[in-house]
Amino acid sequence: CPTPTSPSSTSPTPTAPPSSPRSAPPAAPTASSSFSFREERMEALCFGSPWSRMSLIDRQVLNHGLPLEVMLAAMAVAHDFFRLSPEEKAKLYSDDPAKKMRLSTSFNVRKETVHNWRDYLRLHCHPLEQFVPEWPANPPPFRYS
Repeated sequence: CPTPTSPSSTSPTPTAPPSSPRSAPPAAPTASSSFSFREERMEALCFGSPWSRMSLIDRQVLNHGLPLEVMLAAMAVAHDFFRLSPEEKAKLYSDDPAKKMRLSTSFNVRKETVHNWRDYLRLHCHPLEQFVPEWPANPPPFRYS
């Protein structure tokens, strides 16, 4: 968990969850890109605030301007991508960190003694017209959904 940046930190002290099961939980803060919100959010997660039990698709994630339908469509395409055959995904695999679009993994059996496997697809997105043609062609809606 983060430590305060200075002894005079003005972050609010987290409060204990309500003792009565019938008490309403405190209202969650709305999302903000401010640094102070991030600090408060980390502290809330670290100290077991009721906010830490929120699902990922909740106010702090949804409140960034994208409609829910857009997020769900993006998640569906990502799910379909990672369910492609190993042969199809192998066409995109690269260990070259300079590539702007690559499929890779954090798993390296030659170097790691503790394995924390994470496959990921790295995509550059700006400007879209420059990078979308380099994105995977499969699944078909990946580039143009």
